[in-house]
Amino acid sequence: MSVSVITAVSCPIAKAKRQSGQSAVPLPVTEHRRPIVGTLLDNRFRLSELIYSSANGISDVFRAEDLFRKTPVVVKFGPEKDPNRLIGNETGVIVKLGGIFFPNYISHGDNYLVIEHLNGVSLAEIIKNRKDIPLHKLIDLALSIIYGLGILHEHAFVHCDIKPQNIFVNKDQIFIFDFGLTRPNGYWSREDQEDGKIVGTPIYMSPEQIDLAPLHPKMDFYSAGIMLYEMFTGVNPKNGKNFQEVIKNHKEINMPELALGPIAERYMPDEGTGVISRIREIVRNRSIKKLHATLANLIEGMTRKEKESRLGNIDAIVQQLEKANKLAAKLARYEIA
Repeated sequence: MSVSVITAVSCPIAKAKRQSGQSAVPLPVTEHRRPIVGTLLDNRFRLSELIYSSANGISDVFRAEDLFRKTPVVVKFGPEKDPNRLIGNETGVIVKLGGIFFPNYISHGDNYLVIEHLNGVSLAEIIKNRKDIPLHKLIDLALSIIYGLGILHEHAFVHCDIKPQNIFVNKDQIFIFDFGLTRPNGYWSREDQEDGKIVGTPIYMSPEQIDLAPLHPKMDFYSAGIMLYEMFTGVNPKNGKNFQEVIKNHKEINMPELALGPIAERYMPDEGTGVISRIREIVRNRSIKKLHATLANLIEGMTRKEKESRLGNIDAIVQQLEKANKLAAKLARYEIA
């Protein structure tokens, strides 16, 4: 699994301009009506199908055709109100990080972003089918996600919306999507504080992100820890009946320990008889317990409520995941297909 690329988009806009021989013509700034199927953007991108529309009006995502390259693309639109903030911020991150980190970027306008259409599945879909995927493969995915976050943090950005829906798996590559909420490390807004408006996905947000504290990389690792728990169990441990309960789960309730059951149930006992089989069974059980303890300790460290004690050293996180990966690979022959 290649760590590859953090993505949502690609090389600088100038490259797309050179390829098309056209300058990007954004949608009129004065018109922020919701786009419709059939709309032609920049005389190049024709919208063909609405594939996602957020309930809160934050964004619409369309499948479209690039008439210049004759290839499918995806077009993301910002919100009707203040559309430039979301898309403008996302393209700003792209420009600062450059094309090497965003290989599938094509173009953008005032309130839309165009990226290459990728075949693959979201991590949310993989979680639904996690029992069909060997555990060492899931851990391999987790390693790639952490490496990707590390690249983002090295460039002094905090993603602020890490969740399974924003992780895409395409063959042997991991893509981290949606940089609309990404901000520089240390970012703090008096306006946001005064508004008291929480921005992000509550069931994955750290307590300090909920409190609108200055941003730091440990916020992303907290979200990633919640996501890891979900990858191994299928359950988000911070979910609740309503928004208030979710917030309480983050700020007041300790993270539940990763249970042994979801790990142990993946492996069948040694079916042989005699002393050798008994020894293999003892070794197998010890390996399962070591694997469980490694993953449980890692998730607990990444999801501590107090930022100061939370695990935020990427080398330490990677070391624990690599240790778990080796244990899971050795146990693979016992794994139930």
